[in-house]
Amino acid sequence: MEYLPSMGCLIPRVSFQPLKLVQLYTNIELIYIIIYLFLIRYYIYIKIRLIIEHRLSYIKQIWSYINWTIIIFSWIGVGFHFMRQAELKRLGKLFKFSHGYYPINLQFVSYLNNLLTDQLGFCCFFTTIKLLHLLRFNRRFTLLWLTLQKAKGSLIGIMFTAFTSLFYLLFNVHLYEFSTLFITAQTCFEMVTLNFNTADNLKNIDLLLAAICLLLFVALIVCFLVNMFISIIVDNFNLIRYNVKKEKDQYEMIKFIQKKFYQWFGKYTLILL
Repeated sequence: MEYLPSMGCLIPRVSFQPLKLVQLYTNIELIYIIIYLFLIRYYIYIKIRLIIEHRLSYIKQIWSYINWTIIIFSWIGVGFHFMRQAELKRLGKLFKFSHGYYPINLQFVSYLNNLLTDQLGFCCFFTTIKLLHLLRFNRRFTLLWLTLQKAKGSLIGIMFTAFTSLFYLLFNVHLYEFSTLFITAQTCFEMVTLNFNTADNLKNIDLLLAAICLLLFVALIVCFLVNMFISIIVDNFNLIRYNVKKEKDQYEMIKFIQKKFYQWFGKYTLILL
C-alpha cells in the first residue's frame, strides 16, 4: 500500500519477485566470476598508475569518471552479492528449523536482489558507453557519434517531456504505467514506437480524456516530432560526413597500435609498412 498525501488516497500494488533460496553456480559461471574480479583488480591497478602519472590532468578527463564508476559499481555488486548470500543462508536455516510452518519475511532479501539487479544495470550501461568510446576508431561509429553530438541541441524533447508530465499528473493514481515520472517516460516512449498496450487501461478510466490525450500525443509526437527528429539527424549527418571527408584519416586501428608499439619501445617515429 502506498499513501499519496497530495491525492489523499491509498494505492494498492502487487508485485511478484521470484528468487532462489539456494544459489547454485556451475563451474563455468565460477570461472567467469573469477576472471571478472581479476580484470577489475587489474583495471584498478592501471587507473592508479594513470593517476600517478597524469595527476591533475587525469581528473579533468570525463572518461576517468566513467572508468571509476564501473569499478565502484562492480565492487558494490560484490558487496550486495555477499549480503544476499548471507541473508539467503539465514532464511534457509530458518526454513529448515520451522519445517515450512513458520512465515518467513522475504522483504529484505528481495530488496537486496533488486539492488543487485540495479547495480548490474548501471555496470552494463557505463560499460556500453566505454565500449562505444573504444569503437571510435571505426569511421562509421565516429560519424554517428559526431552526428548525435552536433544535433543534441535540436533533439531536446520538450514536447515529449510535456506529454510525460501530462500523463503522469492525470493517471499516476490509477495506473502503474504512469505511477512515476520515469515509468511514465518509458510508457510514452513505447507509445512513440506505436505500442499502445496501455490504451485499453486508459479507456477504462476516462474514455473522453484518454481519447483526447492519445489523439494529441499521436498527432504531435508520433507523426510530427519523429519526422522532425529524422530530418534533423539526416541534415546533421550530411554536415558531419562532409566535415569528415575534409579531415585526414586518423581512425585506423592499425596505425594507432603501431604508434603505441613504437612508443613503448622508445621509438616515436613511425615506420610505414
